[in-house]
Formats: sequence, structure tokens, C-alpha cells
Amino acid sequence: AEYMGDPFDPFMALLSFLSSWAESMRRICPGGSTAHDINDVVQFCSCDALPNLAKCFSRLLRYTFEATFPVQEQIVEAEFPEDSLPVVNELMKVFDLFVDHAAKSCLPPSQSLQEAFGEEEYECLLWRSGSLSFMLVSVLFSTNRYQSMDVTILRGTIDLGISRLKQMLSVRPAASEDAGTSTHTDDISILIAQNLFSDVHVLALAYQAELNYFGWKLCTTTTDLTQFAPCYRDSAVDLLLQYTSVVEKVLGSAGWTLDRAKLLLSELGR
Repeated sequence: AEYMGDPFDPFMALLSFLSSWAESMRRICPGGSTAHDINDVVQFCSCDALPNLAKCFSRLLRYTFEATFPVQEQIVEAEFPEDSLPVVNELMKVFDLFVDHAAKSCLPPSQSLQEAFGEEEYECLLWRSGSLSFMLVSVLFSTNRYQSMDVTILRGTIDLGISRLKQMLSVRPAASEDAGTSTHTDDISILIAQNLFSDVHVLALAYQAELNYFGWKLCTTTTDLTQFAPCYRDSAVDLLLQYTSVVEKVLGSAGWTLDRAKLLLSELGR
């Protein structure tokens, strides 16, 4: 008889995950030593998975960060040449494996990704995915390459970046400004109250705002998407105003500027 599996079979789900992960990683990081490392990681996780599922995912995630970072940096610095786009697609696929597949298939329903990966690593995963989407879309619009792209794929990339950065900014529990005044300075309390715990969180806010701006711009120039333009515009304006407030109240003295935010707000009619 055909084996149908348990309602939740983490080992079989993990094997499927590892197969997809290794396939994408070999395309991102081709080469003898890297391929050997990938095989070692797969072997470790396959043999040691059931009693140490969280440890397995943590090791996979750390290896993914370390192996893909130089590849991603090189592509970003080169401004996403056409021949790099298949690798960018694989990078996004790998990050999505952790965010989507792991949560739905590999972890028990009672365990969140934040618990499995740890707070900082989960935020880093969402940041790597969201910032990559932002950087790609930003280059495509600044060079007008977006005009020759498939609109559905481009909008999907914009929406993915928005979603990942929004998720990142909600990983840690929100705190009121009043709750933080006893242990933090007023400036830090303002940031914490808006879930802005570091420079990277502030960048995530700015990137999310600009991705909504790009979504608005795409929809206003695409007949079939014009009905979605107001939603992107409203989100962009709200996020840009939030970013502007934070810079004016706290971060201006630290060198953060509002030139770009003011330009986008002007284009959006504010």
C-alpha cells in the first residue's frame, strides 16, 4: 500500500525542503568547495533532524546567510546586470523557502518561525528578502528597465518586498512611548514605540515606503492596474510621513536626511 504519511510528518517535509534548498543553493553558489559544503549541511540535517529540528533550521539559515551574502553584494554593486537575474530569482526562492515552506510544512503548528529561528535571525531573513526586492526594483525604475519587464512579475516583486519588510517591522512586540520613558531616553522611546530598534529597522521603513511608491508609479502607467494605484499611494504617503516624523524628531542630528522622502511626497501630491 502507498504510504500516505502522518498528518504532520516533519522529517518527510524537511527532506523536501532540503532538496529544494540544495538545488537553489547550487545555482546561487556554483563551485566545488561550495557544493561540498552544501552536501555536508544536507547530510547533517537529514541525519540529525528529528531531535533537533530547530537546530537544523538554525544551521541551514546561518549557512544560507554566509554563503549568499557575497553573491548578493556583488550583484547589487553591479546594479543587477541581466545575466544576474536568474541568480536573484534563486536568492528570492531560497529566502521564501524559509519564510513560507518551513512555516507551512516543516514546523509544528504550535511553533512560529520566530521561535524556530530566533528573533534576530528571523528579522535578518525578512530583511535580506525585503531589501533585495527593494534594491532590484529601485534599479529597474532608476534605469527605466522596468518598462520592458513583465508587469505581473514586477508587481509581484514589489508586493513581496513590501510584505517582507512589513513582517520584519512586526517581529518584536510594540511598546508605547510611555512604557519606555523610565529606562530609555525620550528619543529612543519614540523609535521603540514605532518598532524601530536599529538603523536597519528605519531603513526597512524607508524601503517599504518607496516600494509602495514604485507600486503606485507602475499602476498609474499600466492601464490594467490603475484601480490599485490609490492603495499604493495611500500606503506610500503614510509610511513616508512616518519616516519624516522620525527623522525630524530624532534622527536628523545623526545624519539622516529627508531629500528623497520630500521628493516622493511631492510626486504623490503631498
